[in-house]
Amino acid sequence: MGLESVAMSKIGEIKVRGERDLSMAVYRRIEENLRMRIASGEWSAGAMIPSRKDLAAAYGVDLGTIQRAVAGLLADGALRADGGRGTFVGNASDAARADQTPKSVAPRMIALIYDQSFNPTDLGAQSIPRAIYHKFLAEEANCRLLTFDTHGDTPERIVELEAHALDAVEAEGVAGVIIWHSGGETTLPQIRRIMDRGVPVIFMDRYPAALDCDFVGVDDECSGQEATEYLLSLGHRRIAFLAPLENITTIDQRFSGYKRALNMAGIMPAPELICRPPYTLSLNIVTLKEQLQLAAASLAALEEPPTAVFAVNDLLAHYYVAAAKEIGLSVPQDISVIGFDDMDRYSPSPQFLTTMRQPFEIMGERTAELLLKRLLAPEQRTYQHILLPTKLIVRQSCRSR
Repeated sequence: MGLESVAMSKIGEIKVRGERDLSMAVYRRIEENLRMRIASGEWSAGAMIPSRKDLAAAYGVDLGTIQRAVAGLLADGALRADGGRGTFVGNASDAARADQTPKSVAPRMIALIYDQSFNPTDLGAQSIPRAIYHKFLAEEANCRLLTFDTHGDTPERIVELEAHALDAVEAEGVAGVIIWHSGGETTLPQIRRIMDRGVPVIFMDRYPAALDCDFVGVDDECSGQEATEYLLSLGHRRIAFLAPLENITTIDQRFSGYKRALNMAGIMPAPELICRPPYTLSLNIVTLKEQLQLAAASLAALEEPPTAVFAVNDLLAHYYVAAAKEIGLSVPQDISVIGFDDMDRYSPSPQFLTTMRQPFEIMGERTAELLLKRLLAPEQRTYQHILLPTKLIVRQSCRSR
């Protein structure tokens, strides 16, 4: 915030700075100062205090910071809100206790709904919940994460698990929701009901295109275009697109970026180079490894096979590299491969895959910030899409033609 002090008379001098070495968050410091003013008698019992806007101007902070400071006093009765008239100092017994440590307030429960499956290439994704949690701690947000796992072996099971998680949100009075949405249209009625009740819902990684909502992710279309343009810059013209057969915005937008890059280079996307294997492990579908073996063999058998592959995530890219080697292709000598995520940065093995890096930690922080903003202003219905930039990471899996 960078603001040094307040100007209102009798407040004294409070240092309101944004440095991280302060032992108390800014809103907590303001809350304590407000309590001192009540305890000193500057504001007597029953007196109306200045408006939030006036307090924000006097303390030199934004309105949200003042709202958080005042919330603590409202919670323990030191202040009381009276409809549209204003905010007043509590009764004499409440005012006498205002200079004491406030009563503990029950933490707000935040539901975190996502696929918690583990494989070595998912380490980066696991850093997102960790970043959310540490952001809550840094902001002294008094929030507690309640996690729900939506990992399932079939699309039906995934939808079922997401529906169960949303049932719990509706039944247990959860204050906010962060979700990697995998339930498609099936769970949208539940999500709409939750949002209509005023519970903030923040979508991450992907979002339902039919729903006005808050979203934090990356600019998938521009990133898909950049990945394809990099392959084009190396001289590749037959570029395959490899993605699971899922109808989600993440894949759709990266695919749009792929097609846009080809079109801008005067190349018509070839249907035979669009490879969309099933992504589930149900009894009627072969395993992911076998799917990628089939995909690699199918692409290699084309009359004019691709010289490069853009895989929509690193998991598919690594499986494709392994499958290509099994049929006698060398990466990158015979075929170049680019992925998306940059999971290799977390691996102790030598880093090999060229990819688009997602800023997972920043994504988690921005999600927590947006949720806290919504909790402070639950009536806000102007939704926001926060699109973070990716970064091209060049390694050994691509080469010039």
